[in-house]
Amino acid sequence: MNAFRWSLVLAALSIVLGSIGSVRSLWTQRPRRLVWAYAASVLLFVCCLPGCAEFPREQGTRRLETTWLALDAVDTAQTMQIAKHPECYSERDPLARAMYGTDHPTPQRVLVTNVLLGLLHPVVSRWLDDGYENADDDTVALWAIGRGGWHAFSLLGTGTAVLGNFSIGLTPTSANCRRAPR
Repeated sequence: MNAFRWSLVLAALSIVLGSIGSVRSLWTQRPRRLVWAYAASVLLFVCCLPGCAEFPREQGTRRLETTWLALDAVDTAQTMQIAKHPECYSERDPLARAMYGTDHPTPQRVLVTNVLLGLLHPVVSRWLDDGYENADDDTVALWAIGRGGWHAFSLLGTGTAVLGNFSIGLTPTSANCRRAPR
């Protein structure tokens, strides 16, 4: 079975798992499980389906993209903690505040925004790789600069956000409210 078929099978499985988790959460009145079930299903979907269609072909770009996706997953989990504890934390990253529209985003807004970002980022990376590979001698330097700048901006921006969150006590699984960053 080729990679595209496997990605479709895994995407369907992720939707089924998310549905099972949501039904179970509605019966037990545990919204936390609902959020984690959908987060897991969305993560599985994001990792499988676009990975075959739009994940960059070049090995170096693939490593950079995988690193960014891992950093983005940690940042998403940390931002979910910000959303769960608005009395202790607020979003400090100005770019994230602009994307969420507030410094106290809801968990739903965090998931939707970051899933869309996780889908869009590999597409842009692939587009930059394709442009670089197909560029003529006059424009190859511009494509190389654009591609390098894209990855540098992405990795440095997301890495800085993750480290900043860790510095105030935010981890992907729990928040430590002893120091509020206000």
